[in-house]
Formats: sequence, C-alpha cells, structure tokens
Amino acid sequence: MLHDEWKLIYEKYSKPLYLYALSLTGNPQDAEDLLQETFVKAIMTIRQGRYNGNGRFVSWITRTAHNLIIDNYRQEKIENCIE
Repeated sequence: MLHDEWKLIYEKYSKPLYLYALSLTGNPQDAEDLLQETFVKAIMTIRQGRYNGNGRFVSWITRTAHNLIIDNYRQEKIENCIE
C-alpha cells in the first residue's frame, strides 16, 4: 500500500478504533498508544504478506486492536504479579 492509501485508512478508522480502545482501557493515553500499535502491526502484517484481504478490513483491523489490548492486559497482570 502506498502512503496516501494508509493516510486514507488512518483517517477513516483511527477515531472508531481509538474509541474502541478507550472503551476497553478507560485511559486516553493507553488508547492512543494501542491505536498506534494497531496501525504499526497492520502495516507490518500487510507488508509481510500475512494479510490475505479476505473479509472486511474493518473487522480485521478491529480484531488486531482487540488482540493487542488483550496482550497488553496480560502483560500488565504478569508485571504486577512480579512486583
């Protein structure tokens, strides 16, 4: 994908993904961080050829955000147990 295409994708999906992350984290900074992680992961996945384009893009990128939120939650639980 070209830079302009990613810009359009970001403009279209960033607000709904941010609000989704915010609803799950309850923290604006965490939601913003997760939003950025989601787009980085999406770009890397597509560049590596691991996204096949089947299904709806919005569902795929929302699932990517959801999985990152779960991963971060698990990591925080592990870190809290160690401390």
